[in-house]
Amino acid sequence: MNIIEIDDDWNSIITIAYSKKEVPLKNNEIVKEKNRELTLKFAAKQIGLNLKDSKYEIIKGEGGKIKDKEGKIIASASISYSDNFCFVAIAPKEYSIGIDVENADRIIEKEIYNYILNNFEIKGKNRPNDFITTWNIVEAVTKCLGHGLQNTKNIEFIEKNLCKFKGARFSVKNYEKQISSQKFKIAIAKKC
Repeated sequence: MNIIEIDDDWNSIITIAYSKKEVPLKNNEIVKEKNRELTLKFAAKQIGLNLKDSKYEIIKGEGGKIKDKEGKIIASASISYSDNFCFVAIAPKEYSIGIDVENADRIIEKEIYNYILNNFEIKGKNRPNDFITTWNIVEAVTKCLGHGLQNTKNIEFIEKNLCKFKGARFSVKNYEKQISSQKFKIAIAKKC
């Protein structure tokens, strides 16, 4: 388990932890779930939370939340997987956050890029030039509200670090981090 340092004003709000397994997480749900729980507990410990008897839950309109055994929300969280890695972002309960992580070397064919842009109605002149960064932001923003990609209609890039989705505004930040021998693009979104 490791922490990703982000060198900006969000470092005091959001903690990002990650772990790596030698087996692919994508096709092994048991390993994926166990790894997610361990990474989530590690991230929470970094901000002084003990997640014993707690539960991670996605709440529509609010995103990922951690609830204690009485059902009280104690923190916000978001999870992303890339290759054999599990990434967890955790923040105080009053925030709605989302994280998406993609391998920076991932190659996306132009046809897939155009299909996604046309079918998911990603709008705005301030959209990033590369697909991975655009997709990172789209996924992170939708996770802030607890929506899946099937509900990813009408995301608008208003400014460089600001998006609009489902009537709400989201501040977004992008990071590129080298972990082991891999480089990842990370997008974090926070509901304004």
